[in-house]
Amino acid sequence: MQDDPSIQIVSDAQIAWGKAFIQGTELDGLPVLSAAAPFRVGRNGIEDYTNVKAGDITLLDTVSLYVFPNTIRMVKVTGSDVKEWLERSAGQFNQIDVNSSAEQNLLDTTFPTFNFDIIDGVTFEIDVTQPKRYDNDGVLISENNSRITNLQYQGEAIDLEAEFLIVTNTSATLSGARVRPYSNFITNT
Repeated sequence: MQDDPSIQIVSDAQIAWGKAFIQGTELDGLPVLSAAAPFRVGRNGIEDYTNVKAGDITLLDTVSLYVFPNTIRMVKVTGSDVKEWLERSAGQFNQIDVNSSAEQNLLDTTFPTFNFDIIDGVTFEIDVTQPKRYDNDGVLISENNSRITNLQYQGEAIDLEAEFLIVTNTSATLSGARVRPYSNFITNT
């Protein structure tokens, strides 16, 4: 996979906001990550995509990026929480059987794409040959299932006990659609 510019602009803005928000507080120095998901990915028809024309970004373009009335949220999580958040997102993909010569669909079309959070600030790989850890409703299928591999922060294996701040939106933190609703808000802006 590669970065999607429509998600990257949201992630860049969220990280910049998060770093400015914690500057001079007891949280200053904690890694600030961003969780953002694509909203307009064709689920409402072939016209339901984000298309920002070259040139200056307009207010209408920003509304196209985030079509739901969300507000920004920051939560304090551990490296383990980051991994679980990504495991939930990895449900976007079907399990692929490398021993099969039959055509296989990579994307699970029943997965709500707005739950496919990209966490910017870490790197990772998704092993789609492994079974999903969570079902489409975010319910744990099996603690033994794991698709997220090579999870790193600043080029080093992520410390599962380390603290991180994730800037995201109210949908991601309240709905429970991701791994779990978060109550450890830094801000309710």
